[in-house]
Amino acid sequence: KHLTRQLSKTVVIDCNKRNTSQQPENYLLVTPFTGEAAPEAAAAPAASEDDVLVKHIPFLVNLACLAYVKGVDVREELKRYEGADVPAKFADEVRQIKGGRGTRASATGAVTGTPTVWERMRSSRGSS
Repeated sequence: KHLTRQLSKTVVIDCNKRNTSQQPENYLLVTPFTGEAAPEAAAAPAASEDDVLVKHIPFLVNLACLAYVKGVDVREELKRYEGADVPAKFADEVRQIKGGRGTRASATGAVTGTPTVWERMRSSRGSS
């Protein structure tokens, strides 16, 4: 039952919320694989392929870098994304950074002073 890993650097990816009872703050819930084609991809040759994990790769790579380079607790980042479409929210943050904004927009559209994932990555590169 014990992972013998630092929970501050551990992400468990699962599609079943019932499995999160031990360390719910370390879970990234994803949609289950059904083997069926998505309606918008029905005409694609590999339409039955599941791409949920592939869509999470940019977020997960940055999360790993934040944890191992900057020492950020992954649970803090997972909490920021709780209940959101993680790949979409992460892509929005990347677009904001590339668009020249140095801070994250709040739900109301107001810009906050909290650094985004990409800003933290930039600052960690500069300090090494």
